Amino acid sequence: MENVIKTHYKSIILCIFVIFSIVFIASRGDYGIHHNDNPGMERLQNGLDIADDRISHAETELEHADTELDRAAGTSREITQEVQQLRDEIGQNQAILKQCEDLIDRSEERNQRVQERIRIIEERNRQIETQIETGKKTT
Repeated sequence: MENVIKTHYKSIILCIFVIFSIVFIASRGDYGIHHNDNPGMERLQNGLDIADDRISHAETELEHADTELDRAAGTSREITQEVQQLRDEIGQNQAILKQCEDLIDRSEERNQRVQERIRIIEERNRQIETQIETGKKTT
């Protein structure tokens, strides 16, 4: 409602001015209807007609603004739902990513253990080869 007031404040001020003008004229008891021969009264009547048209236009603008606000509120709800859905998906993806990182860490640990075993086996093989070679030299 505050945005409607901000965007249509001129129309609202004009409406208030017209209402006060109508009240002022009505309180004098001079409506301009019975004195059509007086040019001032005719101008006043024309002014009131113009003010009435402007009030109608302002009401129409307010209705359009209200419709736009409703549409914007609906869009905002949709965006909020989409953001929540994306947050949920991000949470799920983060959980999957954590599982993958854990799997990679375990694989790296296994790889290090296998590398260490291979190193030990290669060291033993070298020792055995050395023993075999020294045994062949002695015979």
